[in-house]
Amino acid sequence: MKRFLLAGFLAVLAYSAFGFGIENIISPVSGVWNNPQAFVLDVPENCDVYYSLSGSDPLISGFAYDGPVIIDKTGDIQLKISALGEDGERQDFTIMYSVQPVNYQGTDPEAEFFVRSVCQNPLRKNVSGTTLRIPQGFMYSMQNGVFPCIPAGILSVNSENVLDRYIPCTVTDGNYFYHFVIHTVASYVNKAKKTSLPFVIKEWSEFTYTGDGLIYQIDNSYWSASRESVSLDRSVPHVIRWQSYDYEEGNPVESFTLPPKPSLTRYISSDGCTSYRLIEDEYDGVPYYLGASKIHSPLGTISGTERKDIVLDTVQGDSIGGTVPIGVYYAGLYQGSLFADFLVDRQPPQPPVFKSNASGEYSRDSICLTISAASPCDFYYSVSGGNADGSGAVRTEPFKLYDGNPLLLEPVNRNASYYKLSAYCIDKAGNKSISADYEVTVDEFNYYVDASAVRGGDGSAEKPFSSLSDALEMANGRSFTRIHILSDLSIDSPCLVRGNCALEGKNISIGFGKNAFVSVENSELYLSGLQVSREACAKELPLFYVDGGKLSLYNCEVFAVFEGRGALLLAKDSSVAMERSGLTAQGGSFVSCVKAEDCELEIDRVRFTATANDAIVLSVTSSLVSMKNSECAFIAKMGKALELSLSKISMNSNVLKAPSSALASWDAVVWKDSATVVLENLENEVRF
Repeated sequence: MKRFLLAGFLAVLAYSAFGFGIENIISPVSGVWNNPQAFVLDVPENCDVYYSLSGSDPLISGFAYDGPVIIDKTGDIQLKISALGEDGERQDFTIMYSVQPVNYQGTDPEAEFFVRSVCQNPLRKNVSGTTLRIPQGFMYSMQNGVFPCIPAGILSVNSENVLDRYIPCTVTDGNYFYHFVIHTVASYVNKAKKTSLPFVIKEWSEFTYTGDGLIYQIDNSYWSASRESVSLDRSVPHVIRWQSYDYEEGNPVESFTLPPKPSLTRYISSDGCTSYRLIEDEYDGVPYYLGASKIHSPLGTISGTERKDIVLDTVQGDSIGGTVPIGVYYAGLYQGSLFADFLVDRQPPQPPVFKSNASGEYSRDSICLTISAASPCDFYYSVSGGNADGSGAVRTEPFKLYDGNPLLLEPVNRNASYYKLSAYCIDKAGNKSISADYEVTVDEFNYYVDASAVRGGDGSAEKPFSSLSDALEMANGRSFTRIHILSDLSIDSPCLVRGNCALEGKNISIGFGKNAFVSVENSELYLSGLQVSREACAKELPLFYVDGGKLSLYNCEVFAVFEGRGALLLAKDSSVAMERSGLTAQGGSFVSCVKAEDCELEIDRVRFTATANDAIVLSVTSSLVSMKNSECAFIAKMGKALELSLSKISMNSNVLKAPSSALASWDAVVWKDSATVVLENLENEVRF
């Protein structure tokens, strides 16, 4: 079960009709916490709140809430809250949470100090301009019901901030969860000197006379001693005069001028704070001041009464906005509030989301990827990667702005390609999200075969095919497939290659049954690191048959036995390339290692051996041959190393081996017709 429970698990028995609801419960919230909890409420005007910790009725055996307290209890706790309106209406709330203290022991002294601090006092005062550090290794979130997802950092507000408020904060190191409340307070509170006047002003327009033994006059109206409230038009100034009730000529008459209602102007500072000041700085030589309002606001309280600027800010990771009342003072007298709309957004957006046409971290097809987020943002992304096997260079790109078009991730050079995309987003307020990562291996071409694998595999490295026939069936018709042979194989049926593919192994043996062979038609087959052999074949079946295709051998050993006649490799209208390999053919009456017609042959560092009564190592017709650094040996009563008809050949640094000294001459081991052209014959040697 997840240890973190959202605030939505509050058991709310009723919704308030007089302004007290879920949003007024700042702390605690439902969940399992590893530190004691602060009890903090935002109590609106004309509302009384009571609570109990025993599960009893707060109005019978509870406490009156008169400010934040620390609930120093552990285990399962049932907090009951009852709010009463002026008319006696009652609303009840129940919060179930658990406190499970742990002996936190980390490797970072700063982290240990932080945990110890929030355990000792979950109500943390943060004076404007000072800092609160969330240590490395922790994640945090502001407000209730939000899972901690912001990396460790420094929390602070502008040194001129005057917004006094309580902000719930949740932190976790991945194992333990701590919930506490940050109390932001102004760095200084200056109050204007109170002026002793025989009247009060309530929110600009309501004038109430409070003097004893005095009469008053508003502007040029009649003198009066009435204590009934009078409504004033504050768009214009008013002069209030008063004197002793016992009127006598020469009595002193005192006066006070109520200024017209001023206007606020807003400006946004470079650090994202919202500030307000009055357009009219003073009236009749007396300055206006801004400060605390007498109207309750759930957004917080303005501190002080003698400020020219009101700066509103919040900590990193939080966002606050709405309408806040700002009190206006004139000559020390509270005039009323002006309402200011503001937004301070320091909450990073949610990290971007990758949407892919692949269902997992491994894809056989190219990836089509898009980036999106829950809110409007600018996205920046970077692509890095390389060969999935770790070979080759690692590609890393700088972050760049995402233009909204799908990103295509394709394999590079027919290799399994690993991609890692990192992306973050920046919202309109300039907040940067944490980075989101997407990792995938795109492998269109690489498949694996392991004879010991469970049948029904998909050909991936984790679930290889159990037979080569399954791999070739999948490869046929494709542009290219690389098949990795992971174990020795036994093959009893023909292998038909009808798509370009490579068979690669590391000293892997492939044994063919007596009637099995490899047929390559109008396709390309590349073999590397394999030892290929076949049992004695009674039929005249080549081990490799190539028609209109291409066969390449690299670092391979190939061996075939024929009971009668046969050619190990039979090629027509094809291309054959061999390098660093060995071909051995044994037969009864006749054998040939290679028999080619209308082909191109490239041979480099290849060892040929043909053994039979009559043996010809290479028999080519109407072909173009390039052979170098190779060895052709035939062991037979009759035979040739080379039999060339209607062909062209280039030979360099080769050794042709005859079965006896009597045959150890060029004419004895090489036969060519008059139409064959020797393009190059350099440093070739005949031996026996």
